[in-house]
Amino acid sequence: QYSLAWFIQLFVRAIKDSPKTANVSKRVVKLNEHFTFFLYRQVCQSLFEKDKLLFAFLLVSRMLLEGSTLVTGQKMTQAELRFLLTGGVAMDNPHPNPAPEWLSDKGWGEICRLDSIDGFDGLREAVKWVPTLYQALFNAAEPQDQPMPDPWDERLTPF
Repeated sequence: QYSLAWFIQLFVRAIKDSPKTANVSKRVVKLNEHFTFFLYRQVCQSLFEKDKLLFAFLLVSRMLLEGSTLVTGQKMTQAELRFLLTGGVAMDNPHPNPAPEWLSDKGWGEICRLDSIDGFDGLREAVKWVPTLYQALFNAAEPQDQPMPDPWDERLTPF
């Protein structure tokens, strides 16, 4: 659907329309920001409304995998993306659920699988030893706006 000629035309137009600056490194950053957004807008014009969110997810996840400064400047690993998409592969969980009154076995299994990903190691033990800290987060109306219990508030990336 999109040809090389279309892409080149889009790129040349983005170069013309992007903010100008004498500093080359700043110019490259501005050009990259402008072109990425311009490309997103142009592609979205030809997508059905239901497909725009998926395209945005694909674009942002690719940028996160590459460590793009347009998103956070930090990289997302393949393992993190795989877990985000699948939740990990469910197997028998040898670790008993420390808080079955509020944490489902499925949720506990997800925590146990997440514990095996770099950066999240120790999460299972933290929830196991002080489940009430995580229950408050679990019960929050907007958990994404709540601070994570120590040491996770400083250890985790924005992703």
